Amino acid sequence: KKWNNYYKFDLNVEFLNQSSKEFCMGCDSHDVLLIKNPKKIIETFNNLNCDILFNAEKFFYPDVKNPEIQKIKKFQFGLSDSPFKFLNSGAWIGKKEAALRFFEEAKNYKIYEKQC
Repeated sequence: KKWNNYYKFDLNVEFLNQSSKEFCMGCDSHDVLLIKNPKKIIETFNNLNCDILFNAEKFFYPDVKNPEIQKIKKFQFGLSDSPFKFLNSGAWIGKKEAALRFFEEAKNYKIYEKQC
């Protein structure tokens, strides 16, 4: 099958609806590597006092010329002095209910129809 990154939203919703856990985490299978003890992930996440947390990276994606997307890029660029300032959905962790609400809403937005 051809892959489209929008499938992530549906797959996350499907998984979250089946999970009985309080916390859930999603990581891309081909480019995410855990380098510390995974048992500390929940403790670290709880110390951040948020409901859902996403990975950040150096490059904005998808860097399409759509004015709304460029507005989002500019906003994210101004959030931090870190080189890792752009949202990346390749790794996330969250409270199950918050993640489910997020991905249910995210399914409604499509900015391009590119398939890989």
